[in-house]
Amino acid sequence: MSQVFTDRREALAAVERLTGESSPLRVLVVQGVSGTGKSTLLRYVLHHGRRGLRTVRLDVLDVVLAPLPVETDVVLRLVRSLAIQLSTAGPWWRRRRLRRQAELIGAEHPATITMIARGHGQITGVSAVADGAAPTAQRREAWVQAMLSIAARVRRPVLLVVDTTELLYVFDDAAREDRARTAIGVGDWFVRDMLVRLLDVSARLRVILAGQDQLTMTGLPDSAWQELELSPWSQDDVVDHFAALGLGLEPARQAYMMSGGMPLIAAAIADLCQSGIGGEGAWLDQAAGQPTSTWLVDNILGRLSAEQRMLVQAACVLRVITEPALARLVADTPLSAGWFTALARHQLLQTAPATNRAPRLVMHATIRGWLLEHLARADRDRIPDRRQLPRWHRAAAEFYAALAEGRLSAEEMYHRFAAGDAAPTRCRLWEQAVLAAVTDGRLGDAFTLAQTATVAAAEPAQPTVPHPALALAFHAQAHIALLQGHLHQADRLAADADRHYQQVPDTFGQAQVAWMRGELAWREDRYDDAAAFWRRSLHTPGGITEPADRADLALALARAVCCIGDLPALDTAVDTARHLAADATAPAPHPTDTTAHRLPMIPLTPPLRPRSAPSPCCVSKPPAPSSPATMPAPMPSSRRVSAWPAHSANPAGTNKPCSTPCTRVPRCCATTSTPPKRR
Repeated sequence: MSQVFTDRREALAAVERLTGESSPLRVLVVQGVSGTGKSTLLRYVLHHGRRGLRTVRLDVLDVVLAPLPVETDVVLRLVRSLAIQLSTAGPWWRRRRLRRQAELIGAEHPATITMIARGHGQITGVSAVADGAAPTAQRREAWVQAMLSIAARVRRPVLLVVDTTELLYVFDDAAREDRARTAIGVGDWFVRDMLVRLLDVSARLRVILAGQDQLTMTGLPDSAWQELELSPWSQDDVVDHFAALGLGLEPARQAYMMSGGMPLIAAAIADLCQSGIGGEGAWLDQAAGQPTSTWLVDNILGRLSAEQRMLVQAACVLRVITEPALARLVADTPLSAGWFTALARHQLLQTAPATNRAPRLVMHATIRGWLLEHLARADRDRIPDRRQLPRWHRAAAEFYAALAEGRLSAEEMYHRFAAGDAAPTRCRLWEQAVLAAVTDGRLGDAFTLAQTATVAAAEPAQPTVPHPALALAFHAQAHIALLQGHLHQADRLAADADRHYQQVPDTFGQAQVAWMRGELAWREDRYDDAAAFWRRSLHTPGGITEPADRADLALALARAVCCIGDLPALDTAVDTARHLAADATAPAPHPTDTTAHRLPMIPLTPPLRPRSAPSPCCVSKPPAPSSPATMPAPMPSSRRVSAWPAHSANPAGTNKPCSTPCTRVPRCCATTSTPPKRR
């Protein structure tokens, strides 16, 4: 697209206020749908910053799309990338050392314990134990502290520009509180644990955040940040853009009619006008009866040479466009000298800012989608063996597999799924990697791995991705979104997972997803839905068989039915809960492979209230200690089922009176000390 900067006077004024010497503004949040010119605005700010202001750029997409094997935590890559960018703004005599420190963030060295017995002494009774890996929160805190120590040494004015912030949800950790009752948005961990602390240690730092989704600006005072929404161009803006390129008034008016004021489409039409698309009056006639995107792609590709047309189409297949990867896709075709440099000058591609990695090109996501649709339409007229899009995806998968030297790569799995021929061996490795990342608490890595299947399945070519892989991918993403507190996103993903589990069919997966959807409904006070989902999860044949899990599920179901006020159903639910709680210490009836390679169970929110904190409005009597399973002995906090109120609409577990007076005190469930088993 053309690099002529048009309009955005309000945005530039906001940037001026942000970078002013005495301005209290510290953060500018730029939002807008895809194609409104967010990245164009950031490039203009980077190249036209005020004198004395050092500008550094971080694209979240570069962090998430890592072509290397999945070995480094995605959060560590984010912290390390930010530290490297900040190190470039340090004093010239300190930059090399700061960059070296930034590159070593997260490096682990084996600990050595040396004991020396002096004289005739002896060393006895030594119990030195090597501690395991630190919990996720501790690791993140150590990385952030190392990044903050580097930022504190940068004392000059710095403008940090962060692009593609809609992907910051990948880095959100498990929510500390029920996020459904707090501010809604993504990037909670990034803003709360990184940005706020970074602004505290760097008094002269200013930040611009650009993305499509709303951000959770937790911890920042209202006077310290401003939100700016980029609106579509008006007709005068399109006319100004065309005039800056030496084009007339009538083409600008027609471009405005075709684009609807979308800057991306208007700029693409302006580029076509410069190359010549026929008479001015023939534009609307040419585009009639077909989508504007189809007309644009056909005209853009039709004006390229055969070599450039092939390279542009091959480049749209890659999510990370580098010269070696693109050369592998077109290895069967002889290319002219300097082909990658010439491609970088094309209007559809842009050179990414210099980083510590190999040079790469960037294609706008909207344009990439248009080109993929164009390739998919062309492949529908070809026999399967001659289709171009799957062949390029397979070549890209082989390239990333060779680059990873046998280890698992997210980009490899994306291209294998997109080609529709993922090998069972690689699928098993992918499944194990997703489950291991969820179990280890590496939510970002698990999300990016799981998305390779769901994103590939949504490609215009509609590749055949196996239902088990899609079910696990949607289930893992829903599991992570629920842990992060993104409840609406989790509910949508869980519904998709349920649909694919029914296609497999997988009854345990259906029961586990119903368990999760009941938890989502409970957190949003939708007690009818919670009871329906939990009842379905409890009674699915071949579903959840672990007695302790079934006891928890039955107790949660009883509480949901109690909140509804259905007293006949409450009696049945309480009897079921008592029966299952009494049998919770028994082994599972089918301890075979039915639960192997499964995601961990989501803890249920309905609090299992200890006897020391009964509800003030209604308390059930504890059962008689007739068996070991019902003895009121102290139980571990991880598994305690005891007296619970007959009606409570309080998911947070606070001792507030019920909103509706209880009319019946249910019989108490038994207690069990069986610890939950992790799948």
